[in-house]
Formats: sequence, structure tokens, C-alpha cells
Amino acid sequence: MLMPRIAAFLLVAGSLLAAQIKTAPTPPPLLPDSFNGWQKAKDPAHGTSAQAADAANATFLAESGFADFESAAYTRDGRTIQVKGLRFADATGAYAAFTHYRQPAMAKENFCDAAASEQPRVIFFCKNVFVDATYDKITAMTSAELRALAATIPTLTGPAAQPPLLPLYLPESVRRQGRFSLGRAGYDASDPAMPSAVVDFSRTSEVVVARFRSDAGLATATLLRFPTPAIATQEQAKIDAWSKTRETHPDPERLDTANSKRTGPLVALVTGNISDVEARELLERINYDATISWTEPTGLEPKNNIGGIVYNATLLAIIIFLFAVVVGFVFGGFRALLRKLFPNRFHDPAEGGDFISLDIDR
Repeated sequence: MLMPRIAAFLLVAGSLLAAQIKTAPTPPPLLPDSFNGWQKAKDPAHGTSAQAADAANATFLAESGFADFESAAYTRDGRTIQVKGLRFADATGAYAAFTHYRQPAMAKENFCDAAASEQPRVIFFCKNVFVDATYDKITAMTSAELRALAATIPTLTGPAAQPPLLPLYLPESVRRQGRFSLGRAGYDASDPAMPSAVVDFSRTSEVVVARFRSDAGLATATLLRFPTPAIATQEQAKIDAWSKTRETHPDPERLDTANSKRTGPLVALVTGNISDVEARELLERINYDATISWTEPTGLEPKNNIGGIVYNATLLAIIIFLFAVVVGFVFGGFRALLRKLFPNRFHDPAEGGDFISLDIDR
């Protein structure tokens, strides 16, 4: 009799424990069933494996915070679109994917957080989702259709939806083709001027590598972010040591410069076919600022509008006045009511003997 009771107890306890364990919520579908008349074909591919999403870039996706993907074909009037969506833990990972898959020949597009195109391919990212779409042909309505697609994609909100700030420290002309990465795999894929062995990726998780054209030729700007200024100072010393021992271009008439700078927790390096003067001018434009942001004020905010302050102050004065009037009527009316209901107990002091006066006629 004892063993069946123990078995029953364990069964009930296991059921209660299983009921208390909360399963992780299933994320919403990444791509919609339809948009702007385009209908999703049957059996789309989806999963949580970076290897299945893109075998050639699986390591890069994993270090960028890859979460899941969905790939589907859409059809409309005999035309097709191949769409792949990659979801990341935050917008930083999606931005890294955007710069990783963007090609130098792609033209800038103006929708979502950032977009680029080279017929027939369009890529963009919205918050924490990166989308790669390939059309059978590009039309005048392609941008409008992709905006409609972007509006249906479920994305994050709050701080996790904020793109990384590190690229903003580079001048716009330089960062236009910069590649942002969160680890060694992304850095190595960005064609860096400095070997990845020089960088301690256990102490930094954000790097931007931007190739640009200087007055003398092709140069590279590398910007790294470290946890503290002290660590940045240590890493800059390692970078400077590498720059002194690196192999330079064999042509003595070709410029091959390497200049670095630390500003706050950032370390900037400019290398390549660029003069010392131009390299230093570029470095002088890179300065750490804790208040930098992707967006700038476009107008006067309500809290800074003097008209709103005057309006609110006037409204508050009116409310206080009405409150005082109501309270006066309540208390005055209450006393009058008491004198009427209980005339022998409550009376006006001026009508009774309680009024004290001085008889000065005598």
C-alpha cells in the first residue's frame, strides 16, 4: 500500500511542478502572410539556427545576437519576391547585419532605420530585424511596397530598439560605408587594416571599420569602444606598438600612414594611403561625447515652450480659485444649515451674549 501512495504523490507533485513552470513565449511570425497584394507562398523556411539562416556567416550572426529567421517567397500577378528576415536580440545586432551585408555599390534608400539597394536586391533594418529582399525586377513602387512590408514586421521597443552610437563618432563622409561588428568574426570580414590579433575582443564588443578615399588614395578608419578610458589607454598602447612594427608598402613614394587617438573610452586609428596632416585632421573630428544620439531636436518641445508654461500657470490659478470658492460655499453653507436646524445650539455670536464689546459711552 505504501508504494502506490508514494507513486501517486510523486505523480501529483510532478504535475503541479510542470504547471508552475512557465514556458518561454513564442515570438510572433517574422514575415506577414501578405502585404500590398503580395501573397506568401506555402512552406516558408524558419528556425533559430544561425547555420540554417546563413551557413557562410553563421559565426558572425551568432556573435551579433541572432535569435531566429524566416525566409519566404511572395507572388503577385506572375511576379515573385524572395524575402529573408533575421531577428536579433536588439537593434545593435540588426545594424551590424545591415552593414555586413551592404555592398559598396548599393545606393542609399530612405525608409526604416536604414536601407540600401542595388537592383534587384534591397536590404534594410527596422529596430531589431534585418530584411533582405530580392525582386524579379525593380519598379517605381518597390520602395512603397517595402515600406508596407516593414510596417507589418514585429519589432522591439524601448532601449533595445536604439541603434548603436559608436558609428556616429565618425564623420558622415567616412562612416557612409563603415562596417560595424560586435566581435572577431565581423571584424575579420570587414577587410580591416589592423590584424584582429592586436585587438582584445574580450575587452571590446563594438568596432567600426570604414574604408574611405583620401586626397592621396584609399585609407581606413578603425574605431573601437572599450568599457573604460583606462582600458582604452592600454589598448591604444598595443595599437601604437603594432603600428611601429607593421609592414609598410614597398613603394617608398606611396604614403602608408598609421595614426591613433584615444578620446574617452574610444580608440581611433587611421591607416593607409593618407598624409599625416589629413589623418590628424580626421582624428581631431573624432571626440567622445556621452550625449550623442541618432536623433536631434527638430523643434521646440512642449516642456521648453514658454507659451505652454504660461497657459499651465493660468490654468492652475483658475483651478485654485474655483477650489477656494467651492470650499468657502461648503463651509459657509454648512454653518448656515446648522443654525437653521439647531437654532438654540448654533447661533451667530453677534446675535447672542457671546459678543464681547467695550461700553465706552459711560
